[in-house]
Amino acid sequence: MRPTKILSIPLLCLLLMAGCGGGGSTTTPIPTITLGAKIAAFPSSYQNAKGYGLSRINFPSSLSTFVPDQPLAWGASDFFQIGNVSIFTAKQNYNTSTSYATISANPSAYQSDFQFWTRADDGTLVARGPAYKGCLHPRKAVVADFNRDGYPDVFVACHGYDAPVNGSLPGERSKITLSNGSGGYTVSDAAGVGFYHGASAADINGDGYPDIVVANIMNPGGPNVHFLINQKDGTFSVDNTRVPGQVGSPFFSVELLDVNGDGILDLAVGGHEYDMNGPYAAETAVLYGEANGVFGTTKTIIPTVAGRGVVVDFTFVNNNGQRILYVDRSADGSAPGFSFYSTQTLQAFNLVTNVSTTLLDRPGMWIPWWLPTTRNGQSGVAPYNVSNPDLFYSQ
Repeated sequence: MRPTKILSIPLLCLLLMAGCGGGGSTTTPIPTITLGAKIAAFPSSYQNAKGYGLSRINFPSSLSTFVPDQPLAWGASDFFQIGNVSIFTAKQNYNTSTSYATISANPSAYQSDFQFWTRADDGTLVARGPAYKGCLHPRKAVVADFNRDGYPDVFVACHGYDAPVNGSLPGERSKITLSNGSGGYTVSDAAGVGFYHGASAADINGDGYPDIVVANIMNPGGPNVHFLINQKDGTFSVDNTRVPGQVGSPFFSVELLDVNGDGILDLAVGGHEYDMNGPYAAETAVLYGEANGVFGTTKTIIPTVAGRGVVVDFTFVNNNGQRILYVDRSADGSAPGFSFYSTQTLQAFNLVTNVSTTLLDRPGMWIPWWLPTTRNGQSGVAPYNVSNPDLFYSQ
């Protein structure tokens, strides 16, 4: 598919931070941005989401989905290379109360909005450039410099209509949003049709270009967790060999991060721990990486939390030598009185002592992501969005 140009902000607009381009109007006061040294993208998407020391993000209410006041798919980096971290969001514009036939008849009316934002001094976001119609159901945005031009790019994992149609999930193609090296971006399809619920990016084959691991439950004959290898031209090829033993398991969340400090990326995987597909329930685990880019020869299984078998997000924090993996969970519908995604649950697993602690478990709309946070000299986590309660947990 021929890429579509979605954003090109002239340098004068960046210098003045004036309202340039359609679709970017806002009632928020225009901030004054001081140009500084360019901030290079981190090598991994995990670092680009959680490595900037961001305070909790004040997303506009216009980004509300079925999780109020916050997008499910977002990313952070210095997208315009002006010395300030900005934000990318992908807003979902449909729900399954609308039939798939209706959506298919007029897809542009329901496709998501991809948007870049700069951050004002008070933390609010100001839209920059017009929004672009992306995929139907964006689930996770991962940021890395995929084309190695010095500007960060965004891969958006998309899974399509979130209900079976004629007995099976229709799926859709994910999107790659590539910088053009001069402040503009193009968007095109990436990978084949699938149900891409999770993703993470980093270079795992040593060629200097970030690759992508995906949680895709529509990968016939291959593992649900598999890789998309960067072909260095904006395209990716499927590699089913790097995460052996995951065929059939309903994994939905993946994250590449180094949890043991050996300089080699590891892979955290999670999904639906309850027995959703017969004997193929997903176990939450850290699959340790090897120098050859294969994961899972050795692994650490994360203990389950009863009735909270939906694993959503991972955050790793080294708190004074204690290596803590925080596991974001929600209800799986198996416990009386709790429907699917109806709790806010946070588990801390100490990778040094193998002790698991449930820090938070209460009724409420699930929290999609957590950010590493330091308070009073202690490193921990807090919800990423200011519409969530101001929670902080540290182990």
